[in-house]
Amino acid sequence: MTKVGLVLAGGGCKGAYHIGVWKAFNEYGISDHICAVSGTSVGALNATLFSQGDYRIAETI
Repeated sequence: MTKVGLVLAGGGCKGAYHIGVWKAFNEYGISDHICAVSGTSVGALNATLFSQGDYRIAETI
């Protein structure tokens, strides 16, 4: 599979959707192919947490 970059938008409640997509990416093995992550506002927060690899921290926040 090709390497993928992920860009996460800002906008408050969109952050919750990011986490749901992140879980699906993990379930289907897509996360392993993401080589760059970027975001703005809540997307930047989730991008930082994504790079750490544990969505449970993001769920807690």
